[in-house]
Amino acid sequence: MAIDVQVELRNKKLGVLMRDARLSSNHSMKDCSQALGVTPGIYKSYEEGRRSPSLPEMETLAYYLDLPLTQFWSKNVLVDDRKPLDAMDIASLMKIRHKIIGVKLRTSRLDSGTSLKSLSEQSGISAPQLTKYELGERPIPASVLEGLLELLDTVWQCFVF
Repeated sequence: MAIDVQVELRNKKLGVLMRDARLSSNHSMKDCSQALGVTPGIYKSYEEGRRSPSLPEMETLAYYLDLPLTQFWSKNVLVDDRKPLDAMDIASLMKIRHKIIGVKLRTSRLDSGTSLKSLSEQSGISAPQLTKYELGERPIPASVLEGLLELLDTVWQCFVF
């Protein structure tokens, strides 16, 4: 069974939670898009649920908004004093996180005894696309990662620092 429906619903829910977190911290979409290194249009598509950020993007947004990452799996808004984002090379950090997540995904797949072909058939995601995810060459949208981990019977929390 393809995970398309699950991904679509998760994208919508995540978008609402991202918007809620952004508004509660008094940041604009432009602020958040700059923090993530994406265009305002891409960030807007995240909040509208048409696209899903990758886990490193969600981690960066949580850090930028000074929220726990688990905020994006709840409905609670945490309001407190905010501190500015430290100066660091976010793009380099995200590249590293994409590779780490890819390795963890591949390890989870191999540990479960699932072939790339089998995971492709179960998820509806092409084997070449899955390979790019596993090599960290392409960011994995969080909702897709969640669906893949469910198919592999792995909890997403082990992917979060």
